[in-house]
Amino acid sequence: MKISKLYGLMILSFLAVSCGSGGGGESDANSTSGDNLTGVWRLEYNNILYLLVENQSTVSVKVCNADGLFVVTKSDGYLHINGTNIFRIVSATQLEMTNFSPVGTKLNKVNGNDRFDSGSLAIQSSNIVDLSATVDVCAYRESDGEFNIIASPYYEDDYLAITL
Repeated sequence: MKISKLYGLMILSFLAVSCGSGGGGESDANSTSGDNLTGVWRLEYNNILYLLVENQSTVSVKVCNADGLFVVTKSDGYLHINGTNIFRIVSATQLEMTNFSPVGTKLNKVNGNDRFDSGSLAIQSSNIVDLSATVDVCAYRESDGEFNIIASPYYEDDYLAITL
């Protein structure tokens, strides 16, 4: 069930365009397989933030603005699910999409944090339940340069996303 959620999330995030972009230069993917990938990452295509937390041969993936945590396997210079490579490990600070459009798009490490840390979020209103979040708040500007996304995972046991 979680795998199908990840595929759905990736399809929504990555397949928003119908054509792929060309890949960059090749490097030895196996040479980076020992590097720790834990940190906050930004996808070049649409600026979405991802949190990767590495634990031996698995990597937990959390997507800003999305509920759920997904686990992928790290081996042979790739991150994959059930044998399907989703990212090639270019270096400890860069991943490259392999099987989702736009193929070749890079994911760049923003920092080495083990949680989202974009600040805090507080909302008080007589019309809704008050919110005060200081942990795992993430925020990013979409690639259109117009919309900002702020997300908090702890709102009435669910996820809250605000688009400005």
